[in-house]
Amino acid sequence: MLTNILGTFAALFLAVSAYFAWENKKQYEEQIATFDFEIGARDAARVKLKKTQGEVAVAKDDLAESEATLATAEEDLDAQENVVADLQSQIEDQKLTLVDVQDSLKEAEEATAGVGSPEELLADVYRFKIEIAELGAEIASAETQRASLDNTSESLVSQINTTRSTIGLYAKQVSNPTLNTSISNVYGGFGFVTIKGGDSAGIIKGSTLRVVRGNDTVAKLLVTAVEKNQAAANIVPNSLAPDTSVYPGDKVIAEIN
Repeated sequence: MLTNILGTFAALFLAVSAYFAWENKKQYEEQIATFDFEIGARDAARVKLKKTQGEVAVAKDDLAESEATLATAEEDLDAQENVVADLQSQIEDQKLTLVDVQDSLKEAEEATAGVGSPEELLADVYRFKIEIAELGAEIASAETQRASLDNTSESLVSQINTTRSTIGLYAKQVSNPTLNTSISNVYGGFGFVTIKGGDSAGIIKGSTLRVVRGNDTVAKLLVTAVEKNQAAANIVPNSLAPDTSVYPGDKVIAEIN
């Protein structure tokens, strides 16, 4: 008689534990729904950096905006890492709960061997296994989203570094050191030329360029105006060798101090 009473008490205790586990599952689902909403809000809030053009003041404004966006992305990344850590903690708790239920089920089976097996408790064990698998999938999804944020952060850092480099070139009045373009038109009577590729090629107003043929510099140019895809430059007096002229198609590179 005492054995039957103890077995019944153990079965009731396990049933109550299964009920609280089911309540916890509802809370986990609500937390995951909130997590998905936060991810959607973050993606909707992401902004794209504008390409730095024109004056140094505009470039500095773009840099400030890029740094603010990067800070936001880094905060989002930290938040995602916290969510992943919480989910990992939850799955470990579920694993411990599963072990406890399995142990309790074994004890209940031994205590109630004379009155049959507890099918409901066995079903709870199977449900716990399914919940653990679902949490594992959610953690994998969160890891993927965190990797996406890492890529976004790296892209923003690259854009900020490019913007900083451009600001430095503007401040020094030096065109892009990797510039490799050519003269499009020559206006010898007025002493100036037009050059292919302007702001988009990294040509900066006030910088000095070199006209080269092979390894020889045949003339120097002082940039006087820059547009998106072309620039104008004066031929620097006394830089042109005697009996030498510049022609459309001549190679133009940056003057590197």
